[in-house]
Amino acid sequence: LILFFFLMIRRPPRSTLFPYTTLFRSGFESNSVPGSNYNASNGSVNCGWADVSCLRHSGSWSVWCAGNGAACNACGYDYVDDMSTYFFNASYIDVSNYDNIYFNYWINIDLNDSGTNDEFKRYDDLGYGTWSLKLTANSNSPWDEQNWQQGSVSYTGQSFNLYAFKFGFTSNWIATSYGVYLDD
Repeated sequence: LILFFFLMIRRPPRSTLFPYTTLFRSGFESNSVPGSNYNASNGSVNCGWADVSCLRHSGSWSVWCAGNGAACNACGYDYVDDMSTYFFNASYIDVSNYDNIYFNYWINIDLNDSGTNDEFKRYDDLGYGTWSLKLTANSNSPWDEQNWQQGSVSYTGQSFNLYAFKFGFTSNWIATSYGVYLDD
């Protein structure tokens, strides 16, 4: 299963020609954040994740950590201080009867260099109603200021029926930068 902002699952080998199945895909071209497919929270600052077209890996849209809300700056400028925002898929993805699940996405991250308090986080929920932290990135991350990088997570040999993902971003009051963009 590969989730490139889509989720593919490898079935037990029946065919070597098409060993993967895509269960979920979003390049944010038609599914907006927030929207019917994604829940989002802007926190107390009123600035959070949203679809933007100023920077993208492919297509016309990506998702930026600071594009939705009255306190946000224009796309392409810095995120704002004291943010705490997240978004996640509105319903679980059914992964029953599959194994070898892969979730892939593209990330462009630029966090302020004056500290490590601004953070990007990715969580998974394997159908239990509990978010498990899988990745934390800050200005010390090897992804910081490296343009588009591919992120992924895999679950091989594990059995569960449902899958959900969540992306979060927090900033402190010290300084800001361009932030986090996700795509494909």
